[in-house]
Amino acid sequence: MRNIVKTTIGVSDVKSVFVNTGLEYPEIQKFVRKIKDEENDVEIIKPNMSFVEVLEKYGYPVVRKEISQVIEYARLSKTIRKKTYIDAMSKMNNEFLDKNGNLSKYNYPKWRFLIDAPFKISSKCCDVLKKGPIKKFERKTKLKPIVGTLACESLLRRQHWYKHGCNGFNMTNPKSSPLSFWQENDILEYLKTYNIPYCSVYGEIKKHENGNYYTTKLSRTGCMFCMFGCHREKEPNRFQKMKITHPN
Repeated sequence: MRNIVKTTIGVSDVKSVFVNTGLEYPEIQKFVRKIKDEENDVEIIKPNMSFVEVLEKYGYPVVRKEISQVIEYARLSKTIRKKTYIDAMSKMNNEFLDKNGNLSKYNYPKWRFLIDAPFKISSKCCDVLKKGPIKKFERKTKLKPIVGTLACESLLRRQHWYKHGCNGFNMTNPKSSPLSFWQENDILEYLKTYNIPYCSVYGEIKKHENGNYYTTKLSRTGCMFCMFGCHREKEPNRFQKMKITHPN
């Protein structure tokens, strides 16, 4: 869920917007509808394409966004700029150099085998199903977003925070990310301490002997069928868990 807010706000000005991609856990959708019914301040919007249509036209999201994009470019030699293709192949072959002439940290030789995967790969899923609808909403309403992303969630989000801070008001597309410097443990502690309602898909919030908080069911949700970050999860990973909790 992304919260859309006016530049000068009071509590009553904050509008909640939920992009229903069809990929959220059923419990998440139920939770959003419950809030909408009780408080009548949630606007639900939908993308123009389904997940299946995105897979067929663009490809599946794997590993993480920047790697999916590089793989996609490496496979599109005849339809993209020559330099884009050469840079992508350099990254796949561990040959891409940074501005100092050293091997760049954006080389991904580990994932080169995915160039020959028997299915399409792309980073466009999130752009089509989430970012596209919300940008359309922003253009229509002239409102700007408050998002709940954390800098610790990915390299790109961390770099964005280093560059713009929590409030990127001077960005081309201004937005506020007030939780950027929070850790996931901070989120759980806040929910527990102040008894904030949250979705049942996470289970109960409990505290380890070491003082850290955890959820008894899922720790993260997002889109159910996205593979971003799955390779870093301990078993049972998200798909193995879904086989048990959401077999349909």
